[in-house]
Amino acid sequence: MRPSTLEFVKRTAIVVALAPLPFLAWYLRYFLLVLVGSLLSAMLLQLVSEPLVRWCRLPEGWALAIAGIIILLAIAGSGYLFGTQLASELQDVFSRADAATRTISDELHQSQLGRTALSHLEGESFSLTSFLSSLVTVSAHLLEAAIFTVAAGVYLAAQPAMYRKGAAQLFPPKRRAMVEDTIGDICRALRLWLLGQAIQMCLIGAITTAAVWLIGLPSPFAFIRSKAI
Repeated sequence: MRPSTLEFVKRTAIVVALAPLPFLAWYLRYFLLVLVGSLLSAMLLQLVSEPLVRWCRLPEGWALAIAGIIILLAIAGSGYLFGTQLASELQDVFSRADAATRTISDELHQSQLGRTALSHLEGESFSLTSFLSSLVTVSAHLLEAAIFTVAAGVYLAAQPAMYRKGAAQLFPPKRRAMVEDTIGDICRALRLWLLGQAIQMCLIGAITTAAVWLIGLPSPFAFIRSKAI
């Protein structure tokens, strides 16, 4: 059965309206990343604070504050344990990259085409000041995005019902109940995903520690600490 003219016009209008969405998503990609990060931060705060509210009978505000302190201590502990090791590995990567650059340059100098390419590359101007300025700008933008993500996550975790109802107000009245239910389902899915990731990391850490202990290495935790140093 062929669709009517009105149905054809309606479908065409829907296609035309949906066509700019990929371009809009690409234009708002940084906003969407910050939004997803804020939601994950809020879910993580709620996931950590929920046992404090349920078992310790703490008010939600105090539970969120304690949860934030616990998360900060966990991040600081991870940085203390593995930060030095990561820095040394990055230094090794940079030294290997420098050695590889010298090797490639030596290989290129052995041919006429390679010498021509190197002469063009070496002739181009390189401003260390502009490079450092761009690096500082990118770092500042990343820091701003991280601060905004954490702050938005705290607000979302503190008053989730208000923001859920506010998001539902963007839709027609007859769809608002369904939107609130959908947002609730998404929040529960994100919370369960974070819980699954935490369980997976704990299992991997426990299995790795047991494997190191089974092969006869004494004090696995001390070994991890010494590797970090």
